[in-house]
Amino acid sequence: METLPNGPESAEDADVIVHEYGHAVLDNQAPGIYTWEGGSIHEGFADYLSATLYEGVPGPYGAAYSGEWFARAWGGSWVRRVDEFRRYPDDMLGHDTHYDGQIWSGTLWDIHQALGRTTANRIILESNFYLTAGAGFMDAARAVLLADQVMTDGANQETIRGILSNHGLSVPCGVLPYGVSYPSYSWVDGISGGVMIGPGNVDDAIYGPVSLGFSFPYYDISGPSYKTQVKITTNGYLTFSVADTSVYYSNTVIPRQQAPNDAIYPYWQDLYVTSSGGIYYKAESNRFIITWKDMRRYWHPSDSPFTFEVILYSDGRVWMQYQSYDPTGGLEATIGLENQDGSRAKLWSYRYAWLSSGITSVLFAPLVQITVTSSPTGSGYVTVDGSAITTPQTFSWMLGSSHTLTANSPVGGGAGTQYVWFSWSDSGAQSHTITVPPSATTYTANFKKQYTLTVSVSPTGAGVLSVSTGWRDDGTSVSVTATANTGYSFYYWSLDGSNIGSNPSCSFLMNSPRSLTAYFRGTSSISVGLSAGSIALGASVTLSGTVTPTQPSPGILTGTTVTLSYSLDGATWNTFITTKTGGGGAYSVAWYPPYPSAYQIKASWSGDSNYEGSTSSTVSLTVTGTFKRVTLLVSGPDSTTRGSSATFDVLLNNTDSPLTTTLYFEVTGPGGYWYFDAQNITVTASGRGRFQFTWQVPSTASTGQYQVFVGLIPPKPTAIAQTQIIVLQS
Repeated sequence: METLPNGPESAEDADVIVHEYGHAVLDNQAPGIYTWEGGSIHEGFADYLSATLYEGVPGPYGAAYSGEWFARAWGGSWVRRVDEFRRYPDDMLGHDTHYDGQIWSGTLWDIHQALGRTTANRIILESNFYLTAGAGFMDAARAVLLADQVMTDGANQETIRGILSNHGLSVPCGVLPYGVSYPSYSWVDGISGGVMIGPGNVDDAIYGPVSLGFSFPYYDISGPSYKTQVKITTNGYLTFSVADTSVYYSNTVIPRQQAPNDAIYPYWQDLYVTSSGGIYYKAESNRFIITWKDMRRYWHPSDSPFTFEVILYSDGRVWMQYQSYDPTGGLEATIGLENQDGSRAKLWSYRYAWLSSGITSVLFAPLVQITVTSSPTGSGYVTVDGSAITTPQTFSWMLGSSHTLTANSPVGGGAGTQYVWFSWSDSGAQSHTITVPPSATTYTANFKKQYTLTVSVSPTGAGVLSVSTGWRDDGTSVSVTATANTGYSFYYWSLDGSNIGSNPSCSFLMNSPRSLTAYFRGTSSISVGLSAGSIALGASVTLSGTVTPTQPSPGILTGTTVTLSYSLDGATWNTFITTKTGGGGAYSVAWYPPYPSAYQIKASWSGDSNYEGSTSSTVSLTVTGTFKRVTLLVSGPDSTTRGSSATFDVLLNNTDSPLTTTLYFEVTGPGGYWYFDAQNITVTASGRGRFQFTWQVPSTASTGQYQVFVGLIPPKPTAIAQTQIIVLQS
């Protein structure tokens, strides 16, 4: 520790204490890295360890700053920072390991910021084990990538690789496209029926090439290369480089460009075959088994022998099993796969005692791109292995692994809309398990869109419909029939608020959420009666009756129009008068029949929104007398207001002898209202006369319907006419 004049000792600074401890940690993990770059790695790691340890601890500047206390000795604020950007080799001085160490501390701090403290520290501390004597910055960068492979199965490769590249530390250290799983241990006998190629008491030997009996697909980023021969060594690895005659006993971390390459390492270490052991291979139709029986580490002659095997499958899978292992549990061994030029590997273990933790079966399988999607795409449609996904989503799954695909159904699509599963592209069930095939595959869950159909009857209980409320497929046609209950009749359909017709059967397209209402109305009957069954021509008859609803509520409205018609032959009907109902649906009106004849008379009304119209049965009226062809016709406005005047025209047609008489004008209405006027007229034989009457409507007159009559005094048969006018509020 250092003391400056008039300043604090460095041993009093907590950052400095941890920094110096960091040197001890790294020297224990990777002794002998004493090159210039190795010294800079030492300083950078020590600075980083101090920063990550004190992250979150209150200080004047933050965790990225170190030596704040010690810096006071010369009036400074801090000694170094780990968040200052340095790039290799541009920012190297070559004469100050503390300064050059900021290249490495800054790199590690960026990894820390990207992955989080816990994950970053696990990877960084593990990487130190992979450094060997003479290591430099590129070796340290490669070691971090390898540690991520071992600790997280390469989950952070792209992130770490980007950070390293940003600091000038791009290294050829890729990951082979294999996944790792741990199937149940099930030893495969590769000795019985196999071929011994390595006898006992042999060291540092390589055998082969041996034919696999099939083309073994060994996968790299660009796809598989197919291997047909293999060489097998006593040092726990096999290689597809059949021209290589060397045996490599000093195992290293992989990948590395130095030989051996293009290899599979089930237990790469300096091994030899004991006197009781041997190396065997057995070729079968779809697999090739290599067994290392009773092996021992070279420098440990007192160890118990151990046995392991590797099985190559014709689909590219590699299965390693360990019947027994050395006392360290494989701590000193390299286990994994490496490509032809040593640029990529799938490292499972290096300097880790995985086997002693109980793992005795390790399966490497090529990763296959499996896309799971849906039609339509989006969230909520599919779950994969119990987890919801947003489609489409592509997975890198191990060849031969099993995964459960489930189509969720129904899936909401907004108000009144849903999606219902109907098929998978592989014809699987709604929830089914797939086995990952050798090539990239897409699995699509197909859904159909449905809309809600909401049906109702108004008024409630008035009828029944042939369909019920529920979901209907988009684009389908729906046919509906309405049947009225007793006392009701069908009125009209309302679809989404629009009247679509009065036929009790209708059809429409489901292209959106639909609301269909069938409107019914009550039935009714109407009666008609006569004050006399026989009258003389020129006399009046009173016609009266009642409109009666089947459903008593809301009842027939006062002022409902009733139409009266007559027929002289039973076939042709003529409307002769209309009138209005009073309270309770009753009506009454006087009529002067125009001809002597036998009349059939009926009453009808057209109905309203509450009730269907109806027609009465007929009644008979006999009118006797001699027909004189003097006729009257009166016309005027249909309505007027109180306090105004209304003018009526009267046309008289005389087919008899010259006529001199009195023409009268009479108005009757609500509350016993009566008005009378008259004028003397003369009409020539076979002539016509046109006359006018003006009625001044009293301002106090009741509103409602008024009857207007015109006639002659003395009366002439048929010479009576009538009409109606409605007085409105002024």
